[in-house]
Amino acid sequence: MTSTRLELHERRLQAVQAWTSFVESGDQAEPLVRPEILRSWQVSRAAIKPDVTEAPMADEDDTAAFWRESPLQTAVARVEAELRRTAEDGDLVLAVTDAQTRILWTYGGRVMRRKAETVNFVAGGRWDEASVGTNALAIAARQGTPSMVFSAEHYASIVHNWVCWAAPVHDPRTGDQLGVIDLSTTWDRTHPIGLATARVLARLIETAMPLTSAGAVPD
Repeated sequence: MTSTRLELHERRLQAVQAWTSFVESGDQAEPLVRPEILRSWQVSRAAIKPDVTEAPMADEDDTAAFWRESPLQTAVARVEAELRRTAEDGDLVLAVTDAQTRILWTYGGRVMRRKAETVNFVAGGRWDEASVGTNALAIAARQGTPSMVFSAEHYASIVHNWVCWAAPVHDPRTGDQLGVIDLSTTWDRTHPIGLATARVLARLIETAMPLTSAGAVPD
């Protein structure tokens, strides 16, 4: 086991200890976690229990109809080959959401795709904090800044084996935040480049965005 591996295991242990302290004793976890994680845990605790088993699902037809009309769909289609290659090369699952953190599109490597399906990390899954607790998608959407959530920093124990990196995606014309892109894998595959990769993919989608509000490119 390399020193990096040992450091990751220590980091996971610290995250589990902080999460356990918060679940059992509330805000006594304050010195143990990053402020944005503690804040998200507090938001999550007010809405759900940490033993939630899966994300709730939005209406399938409504999700599909929203995706068809969204400029995000056009942009993702234009860069989909690169997004898929990123997922396959890193055995990641990628997700693009709307502004309310409802997943609209996903693509995953073989291993992570199966893991994602078991917790409804799929199109239609609701990954806001009130639905499934602390995660990188929800924090990035709420704060409007890139976010990383590692292992037991997730509020729901079902994703304690994950690490997630997410970055907001904006409409380049209006500056409106349309959603986020997220990259997820298992915690032991954590890499320093993860957050930078999320940022790069967010910019890639933004540059592929249609320039008309109707979501179509003019002839």
